Formats: sequence, structure tokens, C-alpha cells
Amino acid sequence: AITVITTLLYAWTSDTVFRGERWPPIVFSGLMNIVVYSSLSVWNIPLGWKFACYLLAGFGAGISGLLFAWAHEVCADDNEERAVVTGTMNEMAYVVQAWLPLLIWQQVEAPRYPKGFPTMVGIAVLLITTSFLIRHLHHGERVRKTLTVAHTA
Repeated sequence: AITVITTLLYAWTSDTVFRGERWPPIVFSGLMNIVVYSSLSVWNIPLGWKFACYLLAGFGAGISGLLFAWAHEVCADDNEERAVVTGTMNEMAYVVQAWLPLLIWQQVEAPRYPKGFPTMVGIAVLLITTSFLIRHLHHGERVRKTLTVAHTA
């Protein structure tokens, strides 16, 4: 239920509050994952916070639709690029989801998951870093495109 609600909130806020910017909800989701999974990695935390962390973990799962929307927008001017980028994103998601859970979420390590929680922190840091990199590169591309159009006019 939390994932469904946050998916809708991420989509709504990125279209309204953030005026079409996709990166703020993505970064928020990553920050939530860092807080949640860092707390669970420590493990010796109050029981109420531990319970809240398991619930708040749903904040990170609803971001994939926004990632794909952003990819379509970044590659809007080139159909072939968009097909390769979104196809690669989809395939890499399947590849990682096929083997990573077998390594980091092993039942015999439950409920502490000494590999799972820290790995999720690392993935969240990578998500945030990549989001800022894409934002920077896309902004530079838009500026160059604007200057090229202005120069040729």
C-alpha cells in the first residue's frame, strides 16, 4: 500500500509541485532508502523505529515509473536513442533483479540481512549520484541545443 501511494505521490509532485522535474522525487526516494537501510544496518535501534523502517522501505519501490518517464523525456528528440536507453534500463532491471536478491536477501540471514541492508544503502547512493549526473548532462545538452538554434536563426 505504501509503494502504491508513494508511486502516485512521486508522479503527482513531479508533474505539479516540481513543474516536470523528475529528479527531486527520485533523490527523495534515495534519501529515504539511505535513512531506512542505514538504520536497519545498525540493527540495535528502538523497536518502534525498526518497525517504521520496514514500512518506510516502501518509499523506495515506487520510483521506477518516474525513472522511465525521465528517460523518455531526456531522449525525446531521438527515437532510436530512446529505444536503446529504455530497453537497456528494462533489461538491466531484469538482470539485476534475477540474481541480486539471491545474494543479499538470504533467508538464513533474516531478519538482520547483513548484506542486504548495506547493499541497499549503496544502491541508493548510486541512484542519487546518477540522478544528479543525468540532470547535469541533460541541462548542458539543453543549453547547447538552445545556443545552436539561436546561432542558426
